[in-house]
Amino acid sequence: DRYYWEVVMFSRKFFLIFIGVFTEFFPRNSKATVFLVLITVYLYFQIIFKPFKYEHLNRHENISLFVCFFTGNIGINLFSEKIKTASNFFVFLTVLMNLGFLSFWLQQFLKQVSGEGKIQFLCRKLLTTVRRICQRRSQTKQL
Repeated sequence: DRYYWEVVMFSRKFFLIFIGVFTEFFPRNSKATVFLVLITVYLYFQIIFKPFKYEHLNRHENISLFVCFFTGNIGINLFSEKIKTASNFFVFLTVLMNLGFLSFWLQQFLKQVSGEGKIQFLCRKLLTTVRRICQRRSQTKQL
């Protein structure tokens, strides 16, 4: 339904890379602030438009952008002079949040793949491919 959403996602990636690579003359805090504003805008678009057909895909993208926003926000605070005493806590929180998202994503991925029977299909395909390779090797050795 939202055929243009790929362009929106591409523009998000383009602007994030542009901010990171081509704005060397700006102070780090300014770049980080622009990064957070950009992520916030795209998160807003994601929540309002819900571009994906399936709700779980919209939820994954929302969580991904939330984690990106909070990671960037914590990153800004780590470079702030005021927060030096709690920096280990913020690093731990960032790692925990990203690992939590990764485990959530992996769980959902495995649930989707196993629910559709694709794991069995992939295993059979892999075994068939390995058998063919072994047969070809044995045939070339016999020659």
